[in-house]
Amino acid sequence: MRSTDLPGDSVVGISSDAGARRYLQALAPALRIPTLNTSAIDLTGIRLLITGSAIGPSADETARHAAKRAGIPCVSVIEHWTWFRRRFESDGVLQLPDWILVNDAVAKQAALAEGLPGERLIVLGNPILESLLPLRAAAAQPEREHIEPLEVLFISEDMTGSGSRGVAAELGYDEYSVLESLLDVVGTLGHVTVKLHPAEVDSKFVSFADRIEVLREANVVQLARTYDVIVGMDSMLLLELAVLRRDVISFRPTARFDFAMKELGAVITVSSLEELACALRQSKFVPRGFADGFLGSGVRIVNFLTKLAQ
Repeated sequence: MRSTDLPGDSVVGISSDAGARRYLQALAPALRIPTLNTSAIDLTGIRLLITGSAIGPSADETARHAAKRAGIPCVSVIEHWTWFRRRFESDGVLQLPDWILVNDAVAKQAALAEGLPGERLIVLGNPILESLLPLRAAAAQPEREHIEPLEVLFISEDMTGSGSRGVAAELGYDEYSVLESLLDVVGTLGHVTVKLHPAEVDSKFVSFADRIEVLREANVVQLARTYDVIVGMDSMLLLELAVLRRDVISFRPTARFDFAMKELGAVITVSSLEELACALRQSKFVPRGFADGFLGSGVRIVNFLTKLAQ
């Protein structure tokens, strides 16, 4: 992408969510805008506000309200395929930005099904996933049968913390129950390492200390290359790894409903202990091409934002 200078300091990005912050940072080589994690800014002179879409009270929500009061156009990004309506709902009322950027047609359809207005939904892609496309060769592993002992990576999510807004109760499972089930299935077949979510503390899984290792920081390519099996639930990191590998497993036991990401065909979906055991013992692979549609995302997003800021 070529570098694009927007007029002066006329555009600012605000995100209290790490995922949306990375989304904006992925555009940084081409779109030079400040990206903050606080709403305590002066909007004077701002022509366009770009926010994340964290669930519940957040800097994103506060900044959107401030932009609306000031008559400043606002764009919010949803970098995932989950919880579309909840991101903009306050006390049962939708508080919407002027435009909402979603990843693809699957995400748009899910957002429409949850009641978001189609005229505000713009499909432009995902720059995080696009940035991983050139790294697929570096992360490639041979397609082989799993050999014991297995090195298993569990991608955790903060589903029970203070910022989770009670999602675990709705889903029917949480990170603890899924990890416990995974450990039961792995048994003596191998060893489990837990990759923490950025919002999780190092001591979170202390009750599992004698059965797991805990990993906080890691390069996504390193993760893709290092482990025999990668298991998670619905996190964005799981999908990033699915760009690099075709055997990533989404394990959601006792799930009460499916997310739209299941339609992507990006991961091996299992819901029972028996299915998980089978997936651990013998590799399965999804068809190639899940992420190819994100090529060009950055250019499309930059062009859209640049036009709005003129």
